[in-house]
Amino acid sequence: MSSMESGKQTKVSALSKTAYGLGDASTTLLRLVQMSYLTYFYTDVAGIHPAAVGTMFLAARIFDAVNDPFFGYLVDNTHSRKGKCRPWFLGDAVPLGVFGALCFLSPDMSGGFKLAFAYITYIGYGIAATAVNIPLGAILPNMTNDQQERTNVNTWRMVFGQLAGAVSSVITIPLVAYLGRGNEKAGYFKTAALYGIFAGACLLFCYTMIRETVPEKQAHAKLGVRDSLRGLRGNVPLYCLMALTFFHSVYMTVYNSGAMYYLKYKVHNIALMSTLSLMNYASVIAMLTIPRLNRRFSKRNLVCFGFFLGILGRILILICSKVPVLYIGMFISGFGNGFATGLLYAMIADAIDYGEYKSGIRTQGVTFSAATFMEKLASSTGGALTGFVLSIGGYNQKLSVQSPSAIHSIEAVYLVIPIALCAGAIFIMHFYHLDKEMSAVENAL
Repeated sequence: MSSMESGKQTKVSALSKTAYGLGDASTTLLRLVQMSYLTYFYTDVAGIHPAAVGTMFLAARIFDAVNDPFFGYLVDNTHSRKGKCRPWFLGDAVPLGVFGALCFLSPDMSGGFKLAFAYITYIGYGIAATAVNIPLGAILPNMTNDQQERTNVNTWRMVFGQLAGAVSSVITIPLVAYLGRGNEKAGYFKTAALYGIFAGACLLFCYTMIRETVPEKQAHAKLGVRDSLRGLRGNVPLYCLMALTFFHSVYMTVYNSGAMYYLKYKVHNIALMSTLSLMNYASVIAMLTIPRLNRRFSKRNLVCFGFFLGILGRILILICSKVPVLYIGMFISGFGNGFATGLLYAMIADAIDYGEYKSGIRTQGVTFSAATFMEKLASSTGGALTGFVLSIGGYNQKLSVQSPSAIHSIEAVYLVIPIALCAGAIFIMHFYHLDKEMSAVENAL
């Protein structure tokens, strides 16, 4: 009996894993560049007030409250010869790259028109990112229904994504300087355009090489809105993971956004950004250990350990802000972050199986739309939180030397708030117990 006939796919080819990894690289590259530099670009380069930036980030998420479930519903009801998820990679390759670049374009307009342009391009990017991220996550259960192989495939995805982010962290500021030739505004746009071209190419490769080998039980059944909602009902592990996604994404957004301000006004050396950001990608080391460690330790315990390391790393920096300690603390935090980043989507795939086991309805598109919505809500919440905390502290982008209260607000964004978020994530995982039930779920399905 073939894997297609049995519904059991134990192995995914290395080429498909590579393509899946590059699919994540396409979205991670643009997302992390936005997380690390977009708030700074809007405030210090484009000259938009921090509070206005924070309000824009939150307003965009009101739109996503409808947009993300809508795309999840569309994915669940996609039944084509090319698969359920793959066609979306082809259709969104160009829009993702274009809007990813336009977010870093700030035309010479009056303040109101400039802010309106920022709204349009930022929301446009959010739509394009949704149209990629939902099928990219939803395709994992269609590539294999073997739990361990899913962890392996997801590890490839996250390693490629993190490597793309690591490369961008090293080359972004030098690229901005080189391509801008003294014009920081032009440098950011040209750099983002280059990343957009790379993202589009990765998605096309992803479309070409990935295969959806796990057949749908009802390949042409149309799911109604009520069916989709019923498929999510009572899925406590999924609720825990949605909350975890929110805390994790706020955590990543806040410390990435705060890094530029911390180095510029606290350390007084913005040139450290490239190498310091590289410490975040110690996560790759952790990710490479996940398949082996997961045979001995549960996903939940590995994720909690990672967040504990995130707390430890930032406490070290709070105690001593010297540059060597800064690098050590960020390496520890980056290594710990690899466990949450490397396991989250594999855990969501498990929760999809659990939901089908409980309700008889498989709603992977809507489920991953919830995950992407939480990510974007968290990203904007983190950006808004950064803007509001800086504003409350009296941060003034026109000053080369900030007031003591502004410095305290920068330290809160970069260190204190991330510690609190890590602690919150550990608390959430106390309620997640799916690891113990997955054998029964797999056997039942």
